[in-house]
Amino acid sequence: MTALNIATAVAVLIRGGVIAYPTEGVWGIGCIPFDGEAVHRLLAIKRRPVEKGLILVGADASQFDSVVDWTALEPDTRDRVLASWPGPHTWVVPASAAAPSWVTGGHGSIAVRVSAHPVVAELCSKLGGPLVSTSANLTGQQPATHRAELSAALIALLDGVCDGETGGRIAPTTIRDARTGEVLREERRSLNRRRPQPSGGKRPSRRRAQDARMSRRTALLLTMALAATPAGAASPASSAPVTIYRCTNANGQLALRDSPCRAGERQEVRTMLRPTDPAPRARVTTSRTPAKTPNVVAPTIVYRTAPRPLYECTTPDGESYTSENPEGNPRWVPLWTLGYPLVVGVPRPVPMPHRGAVVQRGGGTLILDGGHVPPPIAYPTVPAGSWIRDICHPLPAAEVCAQMRDRRDALDRRWFSALQGDRDAIEREQRSLDARLSEECG
Repeated sequence: MTALNIATAVAVLIRGGVIAYPTEGVWGIGCIPFDGEAVHRLLAIKRRPVEKGLILVGADASQFDSVVDWTALEPDTRDRVLASWPGPHTWVVPASAAAPSWVTGGHGSIAVRVSAHPVVAELCSKLGGPLVSTSANLTGQQPATHRAELSAALIALLDGVCDGETGGRIAPTTIRDARTGEVLREERRSLNRRRPQPSGGKRPSRRRAQDARMSRRTALLLTMALAATPAGAASPASSAPVTIYRCTNANGQLALRDSPCRAGERQEVRTMLRPTDPAPRARVTTSRTPAKTPNVVAPTIVYRTAPRPLYECTTPDGESYTSENPEGNPRWVPLWTLGYPLVVGVPRPVPMPHRGAVVQRGGGTLILDGGHVPPPIAYPTVPAGSWIRDICHPLPAAEVCAQMRDRRDALDRRWFSALQGDRDAIEREQRSLDARLSEECG
């Protein structure tokens, strides 16, 4: 997969994508936290339960103002949190009422961090808001500290990988509770770090080197003992333990023997189990008769309560909409649109003065010059009309549930851009849809 630059990565995120990007210590995957569909897809990729919550990273602390209730913190606590940023410090702080539940995990707090990593900071700056941050690995696996360690199976589920490298830290950042100071996740040191040298930089002691030689000699002695066992000697004694004598003389020289040490030597006895050959495998006979293919029964979806009917209605213009009423929306149309003929009224004469008529007006006399009398004008009568309704068809139960889920997702997206006065109506419709989905769609 081609690496994304910052501008392309931001465009992918705005379209609802999920990407991988480098952070201070490990590679992370993220999306826009206010896009519920993208966050739930990220959780499915990670196989992470929503109840655990997610971390948000930003370019500056002001990007968290919509999801953090800063007033719930003591002033000195708030100052301590802000003074630690930007940097590898994740704090759990009180969440505001606007913080999405799929980010907080349903808790009253949220984990946030202002990152000092240049890629993260530029992503959030160009995006204009925070970004979800969780390690780029499946739950329970080791996080990737280099791009080459990213799982190919994981990359295949993402919409892109942002260009860059991690900040050089060897583990994810420490997470602390801002109010109590409790460490919720401590920065773990790498398991592959070098073993520390003894004080003064000296090499391992002579005793340690002797132990290493002893291990090699023990392996050699066991090999010789096994070679001396006759092949095919299957007796209970073949599984008896092997006794090894570790003998040290006055000069500190070591010797491994299969018999007790000599007089004057310090003796250590070690007992090891003699390895045994595995039992012969049972011969598998394959039947020439091909196995019968089991009949695969298609799964049947059973609804606890049948969904209430939903109808798809079509207007005369060809536009479709859904309705809980099978009658469709009423509309008034002229009869001629239904195929009735257009009725034209009978011409009526227009009274015109005759030639040379004299008309008295005011104090004078007006003589009208005779002229051409125009023909009668035909006036069409106003056609009658009728009320008709759009044609509606009932939708299958599965399609009804799919329509309600799509509507629920659309309301989630609308909620974040709606004014505070409009959010109450959206939340009421969300609660109604949640109740129907739970009761009718399972």
